[in-house]
Amino acid sequence: MIKTKFTEMFGIEKPIVQGGMQHLGVADFASLVSNAGGMGTMNITCYPGIEEFHEDVIKMKSLTDKPFIVNISLVPDLTRGEEIFKYINVCAKEKVAAIEFAGASPVEFMPACKEAGIKIIHKSPNAKVAASMARKGADVITIAGYEVAGHPSLDGIGTFVIANKAAKVCAEYGVPVLAAGGVADGKGLAAALALGAQGVVMGTRFVATTECPISDNHKQWLLDHTEKDTVLIQKSIHNAARVGNNLAAKLTLEMEARGTTLQELMTVISGKISKLLKQLGITPNLKGYLYLRQAIEIGVRDASVFDGITKRLYPHIAEQNHTTSTSVERTIRHAIDTVWSKGNKELFWSITQTCTLERPTNSQFIIQLAEYFTEY
Repeated sequence: MIKTKFTEMFGIEKPIVQGGMQHLGVADFASLVSNAGGMGTMNITCYPGIEEFHEDVIKMKSLTDKPFIVNISLVPDLTRGEEIFKYINVCAKEKVAAIEFAGASPVEFMPACKEAGIKIIHKSPNAKVAASMARKGADVITIAGYEVAGHPSLDGIGTFVIANKAAKVCAEYGVPVLAAGGVADGKGLAAALALGAQGVVMGTRFVATTECPISDNHKQWLLDHTEKDTVLIQKSIHNAARVGNNLAAKLTLEMEARGTTLQELMTVISGKISKLLKQLGITPNLKGYLYLRQAIEIGVRDASVFDGITKRLYPHIAEQNHTTSTSVERTIRHAIDTVWSKGNKELFWSITQTCTLERPTNSQFIIQLAEYFTEY
């Protein structure tokens, strides 16, 4: 057990928070972190709507009796006040320990949280914002330095430099600071504590755990790459995110460079494709999930690739993933076979307005889903 002001505030054993990762901030995973003595984080972007979120919060409480956090990202142009209050009301009803706000200022939502007894965590990009939010009533400040995955500070200053300064200024208000970005082991935790932080937030490190519900290919990608293999996307919508420099990231940067619309960009970054694949029965740990998702994303971006799926699309995906076109084709076929043998093929029929007992070819499956998302 490591005692800090943060652990004492929530009655937890370890000053370690699991970052509110998109697609992964759900009850099944976050509860494991809370049960292990840290604090798991649920992310509202993982759910289609408020009802699904509420159901998973209830599930979270059935899986752990330990405190947990709900992450709410206030993305400009994408979040509306009345919607946010609905999520806060759920958190209040279910007695969620804390809400972490990121993005725009959460000042209008803070009174509702205070009234419900919910602790307010604010993700701040620098010491100035940290001090301002501490003065306005935040209970905890998370410093998101330039290294952080997800949404980093764009000041170009490292986590530990900012955390050291923020810890000093926030101490004047009795508000503990957490360091986020570049922390992956006990040495990083020790360094953060030595600089005055009261804990750390880790995201990517949890992705590479055995328990994380993503494909082994994704985990291996993390292990095979270095700190130089990340890029910043979404700067055009004022919600910059650091991500792995993979095919989806490159597609996003291409779209931003040519002046894409927010609606087009959200097709790739919102996770709608991933959510639909899961609903069809193609889960992240299934062979072919990653390649199929990438194929659909490319098709949404540029339908001309469908003129040569075997000669253009498969080789492109293979190059990005350091594999062969044959492997891409084979694993995609396996994923589609799974839908047809034990998945939700009725959903496929519904969204593509087709109804045939015959399994679609790889090309048919990819093209029909890409067309669906283009229209969607």
